Amino acid sequence: MSLDPLSKFKPRKVSDLERVAYHEAGHAYTYRYLNKRFIDVTIIPNGDTLGCVRGDLRSKVTSKDFEDPKKFYKVINKLVIGYAGNISDALFSGQIDDAGFRSDMQKIADLVTKYFPDKEERSAFQDWIWLNTFNMLRLETNWYYIDAIAKELLKRKRLTEDEVFDIIADSSRNMGSIDELNKPPGLIQIKEN
Repeated sequence: MSLDPLSKFKPRKVSDLERVAYHEAGHAYTYRYLNKRFIDVTIIPNGDTLGCVRGDLRSKVTSKDFEDPKKFYKVINKLVIGYAGNISDALFSGQIDDAGFRSDMQKIADLVTKYFPDKEERSAFQDWIWLNTFNMLRLETNWYYIDAIAKELLKRKRLTEDEVFDIIADSSRNMGSIDELNKPPGLIQIKEN
């Protein structure tokens, strides 16, 4: 996986809990961005996870999902959501969390290997999904929502899907207070003409 887009990011001193919050906020926001349902998002450790989003992407993907263009979007959505946590953490902290990254990457690799047995083709496909997810999440508006979700997760530790939707709606109304945003370097600002 080429992480060149992150090379200009300088690591920040942040707590592990903050990193987990931004990681899980990235997953939760991306569920919403893709209009996918989830139950809740938490930063309460449970077994071998430091946090998680419980969502509808736990369903099995079959080789037929790759062959059917309508179902192939299901696969792409899983990959984008899978990458979103690690990318959000990296955008926030300026570094890759090896443990969380490996866990999500293993799930992604298992999924993609089913359809792309050729390593070079698989790598190109994963790089394309990763880069598109990276560019989506570093758009200022998207990052604004991730930042708001992460801050609430740090306060409350667990949010339902409806609470995340409310945070996004409230953030939309308060978009003027962009100065409070934990802006990562390289954030893309969209300027209207």
